[in-house]
Amino acid sequence: MSFNNVIELNVGGTRFVTTRQTLLKEPQSVLAKMFEIDSPLQPAAMLKDGSYFIDRDPKFFEIILNFLRNDKLSDDLSKTELKNLKIEASYFMLENLLGIINEKLDYLEVYRFRYCYVIKNKYEERKMEHYYSVRKSYFEDVPLYVIINYFSRGLRVSKNYPGPFQPIGTHFVISHDDIINIIIEHSGSLNVKEFIEGARDVLVAEVKRRNQCR
Repeated sequence: MSFNNVIELNVGGTRFVTTRQTLLKEPQSVLAKMFEIDSPLQPAAMLKDGSYFIDRDPKFFEIILNFLRNDKLSDDLSKTELKNLKIEASYFMLENLLGIINEKLDYLEVYRFRYCYVIKNKYEERKMEHYYSVRKSYFEDVPLYVIINYFSRGLRVSKNYPGPFQPIGTHFVISHDDIINIIIEHSGSLNVKEFIEGARDVLVAEVKRRNQCR
């Protein structure tokens, strides 16, 4: 058998034609181990037409095959598509592809803080609104529910945070356009960047401490 043998695959009922060289692109992957000439791992089941059957999603296998051919991943994939592609890439143990997927998800997975405050003086009362966004990875391994609980406590016990403000509303989370909105409503002024950075430092340190104690 040649390194450049043409290989026919049937993935979830869809036919693909490629070369052995393409399938061996990532040597530690399941595909490479299945189709390497001297590998002890047997290829997938062969069908009557001579193609190898792989019981996976053909939509995402097409993306995987194109990545192995070109070393590029489309920028047009949505967050949901990237998450589904990650499942397939994990199954096939494609580490290079997984690294690129994780980088793209890091840009798409965002916590957006919308903070509201009221300006009061003897002439008027105005409600102001601003936004501040950070990537999900900014909070490292801190789960979202921990972040939510921490900010909820902070709104009820304002002395936990820098800045002179008094909470005037409840804290809640909504999802819109794949963005997490954490609503902070208060009176007075607040440096929201320092506010979130302070919370992040406390939470990351606490999660690391708990993990070390296990």
